[in-house]
Amino acid sequence: MTAGATLIAAYLVSALLSTVSAWMLLRLRRTSPGALEFAIALALETTWTLAGIAELLSPTLASKVFWDNVQLLPALFVPLAILFFALAYVGRTPERPLRTLAGLSLVPLACTVF
Repeated sequence: MTAGATLIAAYLVSALLSTVSAWMLLRLRRTSPGALEFAIALALETTWTLAGIAELLSPTLASKVFWDNVQLLPALFVPLAILFFALAYVGRTPERPLRTLAGLSLVPLACTVF
């Protein structure tokens, strides 16, 4: 097995573990504080990883740039998802979570536009 194939296999295992963990957390979302928020963070990480695999397997520079851009959005939103998980886990959710999310999303969205 080549080094590139080993790397892709490791990424695939990581994406599979993140997906299974997110699915299990979604089933616990009603009984466990922060389960939904952490499942969202894991889904973003899975998307990021799968786009990274697609970039590694891309044959042309244009397709590599495209998949690199696809990776950017989940990469920018993982910290927000982890912040919301931490707040939910300790029981300090914002009074207006959508408004808070919109305000905190300005920087990641601006980075995406640039």
